[in-house]
Amino acid sequence: MTIKPLSGQSSDLLKIVLPAAATGKTDALRVYIEAKPGFLSAIGPHGRTVLWEAAHKGKLDTLEYLIGAGADLEARGGYYRDTKVEVTPLCIAMHHGRDKAAAMLRAAGAKMSFDTACFLGDMAYLGPAIVNKPRVVNIAFYPPEGYRPLHYAVAGGQAEVAEFLLNHGADAVTDGGRLMYMSFDLESDAIARMLFKAGARPRPGDANDVARDPKWAPFLKEYGFTTDINAADRHGFPPIVEMCRGNHNATDNAEAVRDLLAQGAEVNIRDHKGKTALHRAAQAGFLSTIAVLIETGANLEATDVKGETPLFDAIRAGRALVVENLLYRGANAAHENNLGQCPGKIALRMCKPDSGRIKSLLKE
Repeated sequence: MTIKPLSGQSSDLLKIVLPAAATGKTDALRVYIEAKPGFLSAIGPHGRTVLWEAAHKGKLDTLEYLIGAGADLEARGGYYRDTKVEVTPLCIAMHHGRDKAAAMLRAAGAKMSFDTACFLGDMAYLGPAIVNKPRVVNIAFYPPEGYRPLHYAVAGGQAEVAEFLLNHGADAVTDGGRLMYMSFDLESDAIARMLFKAGARPRPGDANDVARDPKWAPFLKEYGFTTDINAADRHGFPPIVEMCRGNHNATDNAEAVRDLLAQGAEVNIRDHKGKTALHRAAQAGFLSTIAVLIETGANLEATDVKGETPLFDAIRAGRALVVENLLYRGANAAHENNLGQCPGKIALRMCKPDSGRIKSLLKE
């Protein structure tokens, strides 16, 4: 077997070592860890370690090697779409029905914990545990993120456990926004209603997101929750800015933008990077949307946190037609960003297909 060499870069863990554990390439992993022992305990995205990846995929030979090498049996990790929260290697193995991997971890000393039982719905474990230690319902099991038992129950889609915890004093209010978002993401109406009745409330941006989903709009209306058309989502994007980004193969939908504006969206509202809808539309190359934004008052000279106007975004994205359009509408080609760079200087460093056309437009 050919072993992919390490590059010596910090990206080796993410690109080479963790994938080797996930795919059961034990021989390669042994070489990597012998070369750099720190890989055994190194923490990747969302807490994932080599042992966690091996447990996740049920790679028994790899798991046996890592356990023997002394890897941490309790280091928590996760993939948001899969677990929502960081869980132990034993939990992820059991969650995916990796029975042999789970047995191997138990034999090595891994223990069932209260949070794992909440995630997996193990009521037989939870009943006696809560009698012995009632305060456990509000203990943070993953301090960096503040995850408590209720988070694990909701993330695991365990409605019975969530109800059990709430009946025993679990706090649904303190981090209610995140709990509600998890329930929306899991499409669990039962858990969402349970949390709402316990005092949890959606964050304004999350409510905006789910209000556009036919499944959840009636729920929000039923509970009298009003949405704010200008509230940013959890990633920092107000709806109109998000719609103009062109993410996830989104197309130039000027009518949808016009509809948001009619509902009260602020045309010059900014996202977490200071960019307006016009900045984002310029980058995406959405000419029809740009026209709608400008006719409803979009500021051609609005600056983001770097002091750059929409013209800069169009240039960086290599959008010659947008550059031409913005210049025609009066965009200032002499404006300088926070580093003292004007659009022409940015264009000089470009290597995109339309760079020649853009450079000539800026000289006109």
